[in-house]
Amino acid sequence: MKIIYLSFLLLAISCSQNSSEYLLNEEFNQNQLGWVEEWTEAHHTEISEGKLILKSLDTAANYSSNGPRDQSIMWSLPTSWQFSTSMEVIDGGLEAGFGFILYSASLNYEFSLNRKGEVYISEYDYNAQAERPIVEQAIDGLSFDYNTPVTLRLTVNGSSFKFYVNEKKVGEGSFRAKSWETLRLFAKSGGTGIKADYYRFKVL
Repeated sequence: MKIIYLSFLLLAISCSQNSSEYLLNEEFNQNQLGWVEEWTEAHHTEISEGKLILKSLDTAANYSSNGPRDQSIMWSLPTSWQFSTSMEVIDGGLEAGFGFILYSASLNYEFSLNRKGEVYISEYDYNAQAERPIVEQAIDGLSFDYNTPVTLRLTVNGSSFKFYVNEKKVGEGSFRAKSWETLRLFAKSGGTGIKADYYRFKVL
């Protein structure tokens, strides 16, 4: 009986340590953070079978995006932090982009790629209404097919960042923003569809 109890205690401690590794670990088992779920002429998005599904249907807009309405995680990020997600393309052309966008009050930073293995990182300044490319290149060996999970990871240390795809560093740069409002997953317009498996923040 003591052995069984000790094994249970060690398992509980292990689970607690694993869960405390993340500031936020959204695995889309439920919609507790307020993700938008709707089917409109512009997009289709819902949580189903442990995945966030997002499909952009509007050809007039640049992209469709989704993020949690509960943004409290963004207000207390430390100096060094990491965001990661796993996404797979389920629909759209070879050059259809997807990824995530990090927003501040007047600047946003897009981190995207497509099935050809082309990576694009940019800064958009709402005040100047100008976009500044930071990284724009095709990465050898990064192309992939439909329904292939792709890991995207952003590490931040102060104003510096590094962007990884499938654990390969594909870009780096610096932010002009110092605080953040939200981070949203996106799919480019014209029928691009993606599934996301998780949405995670952790301290580095």
